[in-house]
Amino acid sequence: MQSNAFFNKNKAVGSNSYQDIGRTPSERDTRSFGSTSHNLTKENTGAAATAPGVNQDKKTASFRRNKSPKRVKSAMSLYAKDRHKKVAKGLGFALTLGTESAWHGLTVILIARLSEAERVSLAFVTLNSLSEKHAYMTASAALFGTLYGEAAE
Repeated sequence: MQSNAFFNKNKAVGSNSYQDIGRTPSERDTRSFGSTSHNLTKENTGAAATAPGVNQDKKTASFRRNKSPKRVKSAMSLYAKDRHKKVAKGLGFALTLGTESAWHGLTVILIARLSEAERVSLAFVTLNSLSEKHAYMTASAALFGTLYGEAAE
């Protein structure tokens, strides 16, 4: 049972409370009425050593801090080039938004971040992922501005 001395009618702190003494969360506040002869040497020093914020050796601290395994970084975040990460992020945005301006923005990112050989490889595998009809239509639209065949000059 905790003391209600903290909140009285005036919402003032009782003059004899010892709230400034460091306590662990499991210890409750004690009041000493009349005398202020609180013996600090009899406090539970073991509890203070395990209180939050107290530095301990690494092995003990790792057991107490979090029992879940440490999150491992992905191979992409560890080894990929920054420009490739930015292209992947831009592709994710374009796929998520799906708007014409998002796809145009991806075109700008691809030109700025990838070499021509990388863009050729990307176009080749993308066209190969489509059916023959859709690949032809896509290549015609990209190259000639028409869906079926070459544009008349």
